[in-house]
Amino acid sequence: MKLLKAQLHPHFLFNTLNKLYSLTLEKSERASDVVLKLSELLDYVLYKCTSDFVSLNQEINQLKNYIELEKLRYGDRLDVDFNHNNIPKNGSIPPMLFMTLLENSFKHGVSKTMDHSWINIGLQVDGKITLFTIENSKHDVADIAPKKSGGIGLENLQNRLKLIYRDNYDMKIKDTPSSFAINLKLTNSTKSCKTRCLIVDDEPLALKVIESHISKVPSLELICSCKNAMEAFDVLLKKKVDLVFLDVEMPEISGVDLLKSLNNGPAVIFITAYRDFALDAFELDAIDYLLKPVSFERFFKAVSTYFQWKGHEGVDVKSSETSSQYDDSFIYVRSDRKVVKILLKDNLFFESIKDYVKIHLEKDLIITKEKLSNLEDKLPEEQFIRTHRSFLVAAKYIKAFTSETIEVKKHEIPIGRTYKNSVLSFLGYKE
Repeated sequence: MKLLKAQLHPHFLFNTLNKLYSLTLEKSERASDVVLKLSELLDYVLYKCTSDFVSLNQEINQLKNYIELEKLRYGDRLDVDFNHNNIPKNGSIPPMLFMTLLENSFKHGVSKTMDHSWINIGLQVDGKITLFTIENSKHDVADIAPKKSGGIGLENLQNRLKLIYRDNYDMKIKDTPSSFAINLKLTNSTKSCKTRCLIVDDEPLALKVIESHISKVPSLELICSCKNAMEAFDVLLKKKVDLVFLDVEMPEISGVDLLKSLNNGPAVIFITAYRDFALDAFELDAIDYLLKPVSFERFFKAVSTYFQWKGHEGVDVKSSETSSQYDDSFIYVRSDRKVVKILLKDNLFFESIKDYVKIHLEKDLIITKEKLSNLEDKLPEEQFIRTHRSFLVAAKYIKAFTSETIEVKKHEIPIGRTYKNSVLSFLGYKE
């Protein structure tokens, strides 16, 4: 369910199921067609999207299914024009790439007005170049504060494009009072530019966590996992390696000693349970220094730093516009008869107490009369994790965890039984 929620907006599913319910009450012949389209779409999201790339025609078919299901909701007040001629049978694309843009057009364009709306979509392939354009009507509302173009969905898409295509893509956004357009150009040469990775750690569970994280980043390729420095040294002599995830403290030869023994070796990201080795790591020009347990969010930042160091412009986490948007992200809550602005970067965790929620910040505590589930819907899923029916935790502040609790700063947060699997999966940990 977490995977499904990450790919398709829950409102789309609820609206489609409600419409299907209405059709069944009416005993409409259209009900069976809706069931077929929805089942094909769910099958695609849950089972076909596990690969790094899918058939371009598969993606097109599911775009059509999504459009037809949305037309049930909007009826005659929506026009959708989708042009996609001469698509090669062997064309491929990262799954749900175009679907994100289509969903964005409905969510931020069509759904915001009761007037007639339109969406124009174009897809063409010319050799190694794939061009995707999408434009939707929108209505400028004067009493709504202006926002930066895009949102969390487009921000995540930008991050995904940077990791998969590096500098082999170009995305342009045009936002006017009456329309919103995105032009995406992809150069299909990504399979030959993967970063070859080596993991060195004497802890089997730690190896599995990093292996899992690497598998989620299409631009990374795992060459080998080693249990000690000697195994790693042998691999480095025989194979080309670009990036090493290296544990510091290991039997016989430490990670620091291994790195010192290499001349013109690969880039290194240190991984350890001890803060004391940080100075040694950076004196050896390590790319980053990760403390166990390593969340995927923290892993992603380290990999992005590596690409920045390599000169891949698109993945600069520390200085990019994407990073500044994250740092400025906020929500509003009502507290003490005022509307209070909460910066997400300062939030440690949310704690629900009956009809109220305590918002624990780094230097403050805010209490608001609100449901925790309502606040959860406002937050980016990749930055916050529900650990318990009464707790919602900021991923970047998780210091350590067991199967029953999570440590955030000086706080110990419980992990509910029904949330355990999703929490461990979010943290990239397998028992």
